[in-house]
Amino acid sequence: MVFDFAWRRFPADEIHVYLDFASQVAGLAFMIFITLLTLVRLKPIESSQGWEPRVSALIGSFLTFLLPLLPQTEMSRSLQIVSFALVLFGLSASVFVVLWLGRVFSVVPQARRLVVSGPYAVVRHPLYLTEEIAVVGLLMNYMSLEAFAIGAIQWAFQLRRMANEERVLRSTFPEYADYATRTPTLIPRQLRQIFEIWPRKLERPAA
Repeated sequence: MVFDFAWRRFPADEIHVYLDFASQVAGLAFMIFITLLTLVRLKPIESSQGWEPRVSALIGSFLTFLLPLLPQTEMSRSLQIVSFALVLFGLSASVFVVLWLGRVFSVVPQARRLVVSGPYAVVRHPLYLTEEIAVVGLLMNYMSLEAFAIGAIQWAFQLRRMANEERVLRSTFPEYADYATRTPTLIPRQLRQIFEIWPRKLERPAA
């Protein structure tokens, strides 16, 4: 239904332009929202020490801004819509997570208040998960070795960013250890159970 609507609404030679423009506007709006939120944050109780956690956080957050400098890949209309859907869902979910954090949000690893409810009851790092969904959608527009390198480097720094963040939270909040034992890092437990069940079903002989 979504594909049919898009094909009727936009000419074939223009849909890529509309989707690309909408993706860029959504990304810019998200960054403006993040910038405004940093102005009203709570004062941190504890911050990571040294330059590495800060550099990792900045690279993990902004490296994908280099992608628009690369030549775009010609895609079918279906893939264009899938790409835009991933970007839109990822950014929308990221806004929801940031709103849930509210004044606790930070770019660099800092501890203000321990949040364990809402999306943080599902996984420990929902914001990184939703951001990467948007990144995957964005990468679909730049199918090249350079784009994949940017995506891989950005993800590596995001993983480092998560480790630095957890180190600060563990040292500040003693209850974080118990929270970490019962809450997955990135993949929701229900989704992991599905991935574990499917192979067993495929291996089970037919009656």
